[in-house]
Amino acid sequence: MKNIAKLGLAATFVVSSMAAALPALAATHHRAMAAPKGMQMAQVKVVSPQQGDKIPGSGYTVEIKITIPAAYAKKIPVTSAFVPPTSPYFKAGASHFFPGLVVTDTGTVAKAGGASKNLAGLFQIIGVQWNLAGSEVVNADWYVVKPLFSNVAMPCIRAYVVSGMAPSSVAANPTNMNIGTAFHGMTLVSNVAKTDVYTNSSMANMSGM
Repeated sequence: MKNIAKLGLAATFVVSSMAAALPALAATHHRAMAAPKGMQMAQVKVVSPQQGDKIPGSGYTVEIKITIPAAYAKKIPVTSAFVPPTSPYFKAGASHFFPGLVVTDTGTVAKAGGASKNLAGLFQIIGVQWNLAGSEVVNADWYVVKPLFSNVAMPCIRAYVVSGMAPSSVAANPTNMNIGTAFHGMTLVSNVAKTDVYTNSSMANMSGM
C-alpha cells in the first residue's frame, strides 16, 4: 500500500509539473507569432507609372500594389473604399482607409505640400482581395486630375507602409532606411518601392540634346 501511495504522489507531482509548464509553452508560442523587429510585413510595388514612363501633367494614374501575408493582415488595417473628390477624406496626408500607407512624389508643388507631402489620402480607390496563398492584396489607385504633381523634369514616386498612422509629411529619406527602422514615431514594415518617370519638360530637354 505504501508503494501504491508513493506512486500516486509521484504521478501527481508529474501531472502538476506538466500543468505548470503548459502556460510557459503557450506564452512562448504566442511570442513567436508576433513579428520580430525588422520583419517585413508587406511587399509594395508601384504598378503604374512604370520605371521610365513618360507622364503628362495630369490625366494619368498612379497604382500601388501592396501584398500583406495573412499572418500580418490584422497588424496593417485596410478598408476597401471608393473616395470621391467630394469626400472629406479626399485630401493630401494619411489615408483614412489605409492609415499606414505613405506615397510621395518629388515633383509635388509647394502649394500642394511639396516633395515631402504624403499623398496617400488622394487615392480614390482602395481595393482589397486575397490571393491563393491567403495573402491580402491591396490595390490603391489615384487618378491625377490637377497638374500639381511630378512638376520636375524627372520626378520620383515612392511608396511604402509604416506601422500605425502614417505622417502627413515625411522629412526623412526612406531610401536610407531599413525595415524596422523607426521614424516619426513609427516603424517601416515594408520595402520602399519607387519609380522614376519622365515629364513633358524632361522629354523636350532630351530631344534638344
